[in-house]
Amino acid sequence: MMGFRGSSSKCPDTDSLAESLDISILESDIHFDARFLDRPADIALIAPLRTALSEWLVKIGVPGISARSIADRLPTYFVYALNRSQ
Repeated sequence: MMGFRGSSSKCPDTDSLAESLDISILESDIHFDARFLDRPADIALIAPLRTALSEWLVKIGVPGISARSIADRLPTYFVYALNRSQ
């Protein structure tokens, strides 16, 4: 099986992404109130997760502009996933 970007079958450095996400979650001041239901993409956690995802994508070889473009979709995907789970 081909790995990321034609490399060996080893997965990209998912441990560093998981660590970055853990830190982002721990450092975020997360509150779920009535506004969360109206604007879930505005939750304080989304911005640091978007940054961590973008940085990780660059680290594994995705060009910076593409990494930011992908990470910028996170708020939309988050809302989509919430709506889908209902």
